[in-house]
Amino acid sequence: MADTSFCLNRQIAASLRHHADTPALVSQGEVITYRQLNNRVFSTVARLQAAQIQKGDRVAYQLPNAAEAIVLMLASTMLGAIPVPVLHAYRERELEHLLNKTRPAVVAVTRGNRRFSSAQFIERYLNENHTGIKLKLIDGIPAPTWQEWQQLSDFCAPSADAPAAPYLAEMGNDDPAMMLLSSGTTGLPKPIARLNSGYSNMIAAASEVFGLSAESVYLAVLPVSHGFVINCPGILGTLSCGGTVVLAPDTSARTALALISAHQVTHTTLVPALLDQWMDKIGDHYASLDSLRYIQVGGSRISPELAAQAESRLNILIQQCYGMSEGLLCFTHYTDDAEIRHHSQGRPLLPDDEIRIVDPEGEPVPVGESGEIITRGPYTITTYFNDPVATSRSFTPEGFYRTGDLAHLDAAGNVYIDGRVRDAINRGGEKFSPEEIEELIKSHPSVHDAACVGMPDRQFGEVSCLFVVLNDHQQLQLPECRQYLEKKGAAQFKLPEKLVITHAIPRKGIGKVDRVSLSASVRQLSGAPVTEMITG
Repeated sequence: MADTSFCLNRQIAASLRHHADTPALVSQGEVITYRQLNNRVFSTVARLQAAQIQKGDRVAYQLPNAAEAIVLMLASTMLGAIPVPVLHAYRERELEHLLNKTRPAVVAVTRGNRRFSSAQFIERYLNENHTGIKLKLIDGIPAPTWQEWQQLSDFCAPSADAPAAPYLAEMGNDDPAMMLLSSGTTGLPKPIARLNSGYSNMIAAASEVFGLSAESVYLAVLPVSHGFVINCPGILGTLSCGGTVVLAPDTSARTALALISAHQVTHTTLVPALLDQWMDKIGDHYASLDSLRYIQVGGSRISPELAAQAESRLNILIQQCYGMSEGLLCFTHYTDDAEIRHHSQGRPLLPDDEIRIVDPEGEPVPVGESGEIITRGPYTITTYFNDPVATSRSFTPEGFYRTGDLAHLDAAGNVYIDGRVRDAINRGGEKFSPEEIEELIKSHPSVHDAACVGMPDRQFGEVSCLFVVLNDHQQLQLPECRQYLEKKGAAQFKLPEKLVITHAIPRKGIGKVDRVSLSASVRQLSGAPVTEMITG
């Protein structure tokens, strides 16, 4: 018999039954009660079963912040199938990689637009690959030439005769409950199978630290495909507690502030770039924000000045959250003094979370000294899904996960993030490897060599700056460069914000790009035109 003492699907199912006529979800102006959500979820479970979807199958979805995304995620969880939330920004390269790695039985996507359509890409992919996809769902009306697509709104709709005895899969401790994706700091995103017991326990503990209860109203501003919004404790934590989730259709400050006022939002999760936008708009917003009590901030470091400004102007408490899709979560606590809340990224969530700060040789460093964080614990993974090469590279022989983050600890065990061991670019919480952009742009006929580094940005914290060496008698402008990369399948957030034409890429050692030198050049170019030329 499986141990179900910490079981996410049973926790959510109990909440759906118990809270009945309490609002569970607000989406596009519609208020959906727990009773109504229960009907939609288990009606969708029945339809998944009719399509021969079963426990362990992957359900990949790339959907906007709307009720259908939540219903499909919950229905998959109840069935024991594994939700695979995919960032909306991902394009051909990322999608092909993820389809090959996860082999989903279900895909659910939007129609897209003239620039890109995930559905059209999947159609092309299926024509070239034999996969186990059994069910294709689309948010909208499928094109006449698309075969066997079903409308997502119909598939996730309530039934007049909801199942009298709804099916609920029995989940063991080590059964995968969710498949998150790595942030892509070392290349293409890696699938991460989060296991039932540890994952459920993490969400329950994080809900307590975040102060969630049945009276809480949580605003999901960031995309619902982000693990930060799904489970830190996010949507799943709020629904487990019987609270209300309000889905923002976009990330604008105007929309978010209006929703806070309209629905008496108490909790939300933001990246620093969005909180900064709120501060710019708050003076123009006259509706009451008195209900808001807690803002959880993560994804990248928040400046102490912004944290203090937000607490003062919004009359709220900031909770910093440091974590990763692979597991470890650290939080500041509301009882911490302002110095800790504004400067630190918090302490590990559970007593059994182990963190070490180590030097390049893997040896622990003294308190206060910076080094790489490595971690292991009850909810941190020990292997990547279907990727033994990445697993061997990312874990120590003792089972510690190498985060790639530089940090130091204080005497109380608070974590202070100092940067990255590697050279990933963190654009407002969306992280990616510069080497991916370098590889793509080097295929441009005008480009001889290239290197990409992060460039400070007030709104996003960091954006990408691309240095290129052109072939003789060639020219390249930033708009053409961005268009080329986008056609190659690069996600929008990875596209460079500045293009620098230079005579050579500085290198060191065995030919590695000297990113320190390039970063210094970027600082000197601050305020220069978006396409700059360095000569000499």
